[in-house]
Amino acid sequence: MLIVPLTLDYLDAVHTLERECYSDPWSILTLAHEITGGNRICLLALDAGSTAAGYAFMYHGPYEGHIENIAVAPAYRKRGVASLLMDALRAEAARYEIPKLTLEVRQGNHEALALYHKFGFTVTGHRREYYRNPCEDAVIMEVVLHDPKA
Repeated sequence: MLIVPLTLDYLDAVHTLERECYSDPWSILTLAHEITGGNRICLLALDAGSTAAGYAFMYHGPYEGHIENIAVAPAYRKRGVASLLMDALRAEAARYEIPKLTLEVRQGNHEALALYHKFGFTVTGHRREYYRNPCEDAVIMEVVLHDPKA
């Protein structure tokens, strides 16, 4: 598995993955904006045949990175793709000297919660009825990567 910067060349593949992975998927225009927008890290996981196996989006500023989406194609789940994407996001955060990562995740997404706990994220709050389709609370999580004052 290879993790590379995501470009518009893979927009259709990412849009297909988005629809496979989420009950309320982002539009192709939103995905294109993510890929081309400023202050964003967009990564793609490619298998040996250059098939899109997963992707990750993170918006960042000087004080934190916010993981917006991580998705892995159903055929590639339980094969370490999400962990590779998380490792790559953390490496990018280090490169940009981002001290903290945050995210929201569906309360019922136990696999994602386990992944984030594995990477040191802790629960910092909840957002009631944050998600639609179906309506569900969000768990707010963060991990401190380094002390910005150090």
